[in-house]
Amino acid sequence: MHRPGKGRQASIMGFRMTGDVFDFTTWRAKSGRQSYMVKAPPKRDPSPAQVICRNMFRDAMAGWKSLDRQAQLNYQLAAQILKFQLLGHNLYITCHMRNDWRDTDNASELTGLYLPHP
Repeated sequence: MHRPGKGRQASIMGFRMTGDVFDFTTWRAKSGRQSYMVKAPPKRDPSPAQVICRNMFRDAMAGWKSLDRQAQLNYQLAAQILKFQLLGHNLYITCHMRNDWRDTDNASELTGLYLPHP
């Protein structure tokens, strides 16, 4: 079901949305008008590699959420102190997904902050 121009309310408020937004896919037509349609379901099942990657990310997010608030703040603070070009959350997720905690161990040693990991 194609409904051209229905995204106009959002662009009036200053948003220029494209891609998947909630249950819709939006785009800007050649004419410049915002269009959207109900998002189509995937055409095929995820590959085994996608399933593995999604499960790793799900486990990493569960690990982050299991940290207490102080540990999460320590990760954020360590990333700021060391001027990493990423947030403490991203540091944790990256190390968890690679199962390589050397970066957090080094950051903990350099900053003196306790950065727990599994």
